[in-house]
Amino acid sequence: MDLQNARVVITGASRGIGAAIADELATAGAQLTLLARGADRLAEVAERTGATFIALDITDADARADAVSQIEATGAIDVWINNAGVSTHGPFVEHDATEITRLFAANLEAPVQFCRSVLPEMIARGSGHIVNVSSMAMAVNTPLFATYGASKAGLSSFAESLRLELRGTGVGLTTVEIGETDTDMLSDLRTNAEVDDMYRFYEKLKLQRLVEPAEVAVGVRTAITDGKPFVRLPKRAAGFPAIVNLPRTISNVLQRGV
Repeated sequence: MDLQNARVVITGASRGIGAAIADELATAGAQLTLLARGADRLAEVAERTGATFIALDITDADARADAVSQIEATGAIDVWINNAGVSTHGPFVEHDATEITRLFAANLEAPVQFCRSVLPEMIARGSGHIVNVSSMAMAVNTPLFATYGASKAGLSSFAESLRLELRGTGVGLTTVEIGETDTDMLSDLRTNAEVDDMYRFYEKLKLQRLVEPAEVAVGVRTAITDGKPFVRLPKRAAGFPAIVNLPRTISNVLQRGV
């Protein structure tokens, strides 16, 4: 897909990976609409990228529907990037029930519902692209990340099944599965001593390294323009989600003959 003048929507675009994707796609000539909760920071990203923006809480179903309606009223959406997400860490039994509900709403329900909202028009048009930002946590059992890992595993699984349904429609789909990335979210996570020790251990074994948001953004841009199904960073850890997805890959090959 040519990103010049393509209409692209990015959720969670006020900081971190979302802001980096906005910067990268703006340089490629995309027309951006940015979604996030933080209006002030969102406005800053919008100003430097020439984007429009809508401040909303993506866990609010009515707010999601209103945002999609506003955007579609101004023209067809070429690319939708589900980047927004939240994280929590610590023993599962200490998590508040409301906190758990919010995490799954942000990390799984919202991306699924956004896809449901925008895909019919893309399929009818025969073009478009969806990007779902997941995590290496979908492939690794990590203490203190039970709910986060489950939400990202769900998102990756959803994306792979959806990919089969989109075959032959002209609509592309990219799943982004990344390890520790230099963002405010990671800084918050590493304030937990056990989490920090875990990351240090992976780094010592050379299984992980700190990924820059700009790296992810370049990967997303390339995936959209070249129609790539995955962005997996760092490359040294790309085998983890690939192994987890092996049964799905085999199933995809088998179903091509059905």
